[in-house]
Amino acid sequence: MPMLAIKSVAARSRNAKNSSASKSGVGFTPIMANAHQILTSLAGQSVSAEAFASAMQPLTSAGVSNIAVAVSGGADSMALAILAADWAKSRGAIMTALTVDHRLRPESSSEAQTVAEWLAGRGVSHEVLSWYEGDVVRQLSRSAQDAARDARWVLLTQWCRANDCPTLLLAHHADDQIETFFMRLARGSGLTGLGGMDPATSVNTIDVLRPLLGFSKTDLVATCHVHGLDWIEDPSNHNTKYTRTRFRQTRAMMEAEGFTRERVLNTIAHLQRAKAALAASVRDLHIAACLWTPYGTASVSAPQLYAAPEDISLRLLSDLLRAVGGQSYGPRFEALQRLHNKLRDPYLKTITLHGCCVSRVGEVIAICREPSAVRECVDLVPMVPILWDGRFEITWNATEATASKFRIRPYQIADKALWKGYDLFALLAEMPARVRRTLPVIIDESGPVGMPDAGLWRQDQAAVSQDVTVRFVGRDRVASVFLTEFQGE
Repeated sequence: MPMLAIKSVAARSRNAKNSSASKSGVGFTPIMANAHQILTSLAGQSVSAEAFASAMQPLTSAGVSNIAVAVSGGADSMALAILAADWAKSRGAIMTALTVDHRLRPESSSEAQTVAEWLAGRGVSHEVLSWYEGDVVRQLSRSAQDAARDARWVLLTQWCRANDCPTLLLAHHADDQIETFFMRLARGSGLTGLGGMDPATSVNTIDVLRPLLGFSKTDLVATCHVHGLDWIEDPSNHNTKYTRTRFRQTRAMMEAEGFTRERVLNTIAHLQRAKAALAASVRDLHIAACLWTPYGTASVSAPQLYAAPEDISLRLLSDLLRAVGGQSYGPRFEALQRLHNKLRDPYLKTITLHGCCVSRVGEVIAICREPSAVRECVDLVPMVPILWDGRFEITWNATEATASKFRIRPYQIADKALWKGYDLFALLAEMPARVRRTLPVIIDESGPVGMPDAGLWRQDQAAVSQDVTVRFVGRDRVASVFLTEFQGE
């Protein structure tokens, strides 16, 4: 892959900056902004502190005290970092910039360090989150872009949870929104997809905000110029093998045909209002027709589901599958529609979709996690909330180091023997076997230590039970918005 290039904003001080960059040994070549780039940046208007505060106002509560900003080092995220840093400082809030080092290119670590140095020079707190699996993924045939995107969400939201930071800012802007609209239009998306990116949503229980959707790319480049910021230009942004790049290059032609920025953004705004109206109806149906258990299972009243307009019932079903399955996105629309039709049968046997088992008995539709889809085994680290299987948040509130090394894995049939004589085992025995097999179990070198959902603990580790908390958060992940994108929409 081609190396990234640094774009700097002060041509008169370029030589000194280039010299220092060369000495630092970073793995990319600084280049000077040419006349076209400077003129392009001048076409935009720098985002003022007042304009940014106005964009943040409807997205945040008055008491926000800790925010994180995802910073790749590009012009968009560098502009966001400096705007958010000033915004946080004026409100006495903590702001941390986070750069994910995907390690998909040999030079990615040095680039992340360069971003850290730039922000340190501005007094901005910064951390690098490394995805070590990137060393392996870049050698595989699977899509490295998709794997990196998934890893980015995990790393960013995990850091936020571990650092008591409920809010994460992303630098998507108006041009990104327009490109997303056309890409989804080409895929035949419906209302949800064409409504584009929401300014506020929730990912892995973290509030994700996009305060720059009202500003253009040129506005953000101009902001970098005004603040004297350097940034990294990724050559892949000009690589036509990527769909987004090809759509970006057709913008001039589309504008000439009447698809102007203002018209497209107005259309997206109309669609987002329609999305919000649908979301309200989905929430109402969810409250009226659904029941949840602490074990991550949901049941739905079939008569109420099918009495609702089909678009509403489809969206509710999609959201339930996403929550129970611990997924970031809903299932593909065609598969969802087939399930919706099959569930009209009051005696439908279990079928699987999107990592869930779905069945119907009479008037009740039951949804639980598919046991064979639960494989995650992770370390339990003191004072670091772990999002296990995308569904359970598990925290070990240990105040001092322990000799034991704990891990979290799914329940296994052999675990039954350990707790068979315990008083609380009756609770476990009443659960359907396929539900038990989707629940988290804490283990050490000797085997199972505890099953916090059921309150079952090995006698020699009973003290640990006082320090471990577990909460099903799958529902929370969708309840804040409760309007998901169907995969492919």
